[in-house]
Amino acid sequence: MMVLLAACLVLLGLSKDRVKSGAILYQMETIPRIPHVVLTQEEKDRMMSFDNEDGISLERMALYYNDHKETYYSQNVLPGEMLEIPGRHVAFDGTIRDEDGYICVACDYDYYGYGEIVETSIGWGKVYDTGCAYGTVDIYTDW
Repeated sequence: MMVLLAACLVLLGLSKDRVKSGAILYQMETIPRIPHVVLTQEEKDRMMSFDNEDGISLERMALYYNDHKETYYSQNVLPGEMLEIPGRHVAFDGTIRDEDGYICVACDYDYYGYGEIVETSIGWGKVYDTGCAYGTVDIYTDW
């Protein structure tokens, strides 16, 4: 029994002199606090982006990337007020993004379902819409 108690004390980081009459008294160690870093929205957007000159753009309206066809659609044509995109905003590159910096994309539901993450030519996207052909990732933009 004492061996088991001693083993528990070692695992808990306690010394024998802290044990008195069956009750364990211990001194808590101070763990240094790591400051909570709050990122700006632009920092989140840039973290989720790729620096890819060959990515989709206003000039490059469609391309093949990572085993899918990539196209884009503009909120200027399809405003998408019904899409539930938390923190929806226009990012530095003209893409529509959510509060976590994901590019908002549309896919065929059987290809990628709502909320799934997909790698695009310009950054990480999250599916918020459907209505594309199977195998297509449609990037939501403000272009």
